This record gives sequence, C-alpha cells and structure tokens, in this order.
Amino acid sequence: MDAGSLFLVLAFFIVVILFVSRPFFNRTLAAQRLMQKKASSTMDHQRSALLAEQDRILQSLHELDADHATGKVLDEDYAHQRASLLQAGADVLRNLDALNGGTLAGTTGVTDGKTPDIDNPQLARRLEERRKNRQNSSTGGFCPKCGQAVSKGDQFCSKCGHLLK
Repeated sequence: MDAGSLFLVLAFFIVVILFVSRPFFNRTLAAQRLMQKKASSTMDHQRSALLAEQDRILQSLHELDADHATGKVLDEDYAHQRASLLQAGADVLRNLDALNGGTLAGTTGVTDGKTPDIDNPQLARRLEERRKNRQNSSTGGFCPKCGQAVSKGDQFCSKCGHLLK
C-alpha cells in the first residue's frame, strides 16, 4: 500500500471515531436529552393518570345510571351524585386538554351543570346527534332482579332468566 491510501484510511477512521464519540464529550447535549426524556416521562405519567381517572368517572356514571334505573338510588341523590361526577369529568377533560397544549374547541363554560355552553354549531350538532343515538340505542333498560343490561326485545334476562314483560 502506498502512503497516500494509508493516510486516507487513517483520516477516515479518525473522523468516524470523533463522530461516534461526540455524544460522550458533549455533556450538555446528553443532559438536554435526559431532561427531555424526564419531561416526556412525567407528561406521559400525568396523561396516563388522567385517562385512568376519566375511565373511573365514566364507569361510576354508568353504574350510577344503572342503579338509578333499577331504583337503588333516589332521584335527589342521583341528581346530586351525577352532577358531581360530571363536574369531576369536566375537570379531568380540562386538565387533559391543558396537558395536550390546547383548549376545548368551541366550549365556553358550563351553563346548567350538565351541558356545556357551546359556541361552535358543528360541535353542538355532533353532540345532539350523539344524544339521539344514545337514546335510540338497542338497550331497553336493566333487569329488575339482577341489574343486567337487557335489549328492548328481550323477554327474559340473559343472566338470571327473570321474566321482563
């Protein structure tokens, strides 16, 4: 091998070694990456906790609605508990939205404790369609004996066999 090609290979190895070892010598870059990882981890943890709280609130609302439909919860208790759960759910959604870096599009506040005051007509229309779809769903209520959800056309409960009609 001649001297020129030897120097070229040596220069190439030096450049590769410098490129590979650069993160070890640049402590600020490594520290910045570590801080970004920690911040991302903290945000992921907060988001995960808020999503778990949202699921818990939705499950509690579902159970409260089922208990009210079966007569286990009085009307006045139902209204108070439902309003507090809806407020807690709204707070969780607000915190999730703040964590994601935005605000709720088209909402300005809660007017009657149950439905948000909506400025965006498209959002209001979508919410109204969703309410209608929920009311027109195939669920016909709950079994008075065991509380299992039953369809409108069912004559017997699928869980306990109780006569529904």
